[in-house]
Amino acid sequence: MALSKIAVIAPGFTQPSPAQQILDRFLAGYPANGAFRTRAANAITLFAPGASPDTLAPRIKDLGLLQSGNLEDALAGAEAALIAWPGPGHAVEPGLVETILAQLKPGARCFVHGLLAADREAAAHADDLARSRRIQLTAATVLPCTPRLPEAHLKRGSTASDSLIVVQGDDHEATLHGVEGLHSDLERGGTIFDLPLEIRKYSGAAVWTAGDRGEWSRELLGAALSRSNNPQGDPMTDGRTQDLLGLGLVPRLARNPRAWITRHGDGSRSAILALDGVVTDINIAVRPRSGPVVSAQLYRPPAPNQAAFHHLTAVIEDFFNGAVPPWSGHRGIAVATWHAALVAR
Repeated sequence: MALSKIAVIAPGFTQPSPAQQILDRFLAGYPANGAFRTRAANAITLFAPGASPDTLAPRIKDLGLLQSGNLEDALAGAEAALIAWPGPGHAVEPGLVETILAQLKPGARCFVHGLLAADREAAAHADDLARSRRIQLTAATVLPCTPRLPEAHLKRGSTASDSLIVVQGDDHEATLHGVEGLHSDLERGGTIFDLPLEIRKYSGAAVWTAGDRGEWSRELLGAALSRSNNPQGDPMTDGRTQDLLGLGLVPRLARNPRAWITRHGDGSRSAILALDGVVTDINIAVRPRSGPVVSAQLYRPPAPNQAAFHHLTAVIEDFFNGAVPPWSGHRGIAVATWHAALVAR
C-alpha cells in the first residue's frame, strides 16, 4: 500500500541529479525486481529552494507533484522524508538533517542520499536525535545498491586484508564514490572504520611511486580494471582489447591521478585510486585473508535514464514501508567518519 505522504527535501535541485532521479521514480514508478512499481505515495511534496520552475512545471502538471514553499509545510504529516544533497552527495548543508528530524513526527523514516553528515561528530549527533524521536534514519548513495558485473561480493564470515577501487572525479566526488563503493564489502569483512585511521594521499607521479613501493596493490588494480567495459585510449578508437596495466598505459592515460591509502584499525588496507582518463566506470577488487580475489564493476547504465537508480529507489521505498536496509545501522556514521578523514588529507 502506498504511503500517504513523502516529503522530498532537495537543496540545489537540478536536472539531472540524484534528487531528480529518485523523485521521478517516486512520482511515475519504475521497474524493480521483475515488476513495475507504481507511485510511491498518495502525496509527494518537494521543498527545493531555487529549483527552476521550468523543471518542476511538467512534474506538477503531469505527475501530481506538490511543491512547498517552506520546509515546515513540506514535512507536515509526512510518514517519510528523503533528503538529497546537490551533486553526488557530499555537499552537506550543516544542521539541515537535525532540523528535519526535529520536525518529522515520531515513528517516521528518513533517508539521506549522500553523506549523513560532514564528519563523525555531526553524524553521531543526527543518529542520537533520530533515536530520541523514534525516527529510523539511514544514508547511502546509489553505489551500495548498484548491480555488479559479475555479481560478486566478499562472503559473509570472510575478512578483507586488502581492497582497491578505481573511481573518477574531483577529490570530494572521488573519495565519496570510493567510500560508498567499498564500504559494503569491507563492513561484511569486519573492517573497522573508527578513528584514528592512518591515511596517506598521493598525487601525480607519486601515485605510481607509491604503487612501486607496494603501498597499493598492482594485482588488485589489474583485477579491478579487468572488469571495466569502458577502457580509454586505443580501445575507444577501434574497439581493440588492451592490457592497460600490463602495457604500462595507465600512467599515460591518467589525468591528475590521485590515491588515498587507508590503514584501518583491524590492520587491513584499502586504496581509492582516482584515475580519470583510464576508464569511465567504477571497479573494485577485494582480497580476503583466505581465498581468491573478488572483483567487479559497479554497473551504472548511462544517462539520461540512469537505471542504477531503480535499485536504490526500491531500497528507499522498502525502507519507508518498514523494511530493514541491506546494511548495518552504523553505516551513516562509518561512511561520514571515513570520508571526513580522507578529505582532511
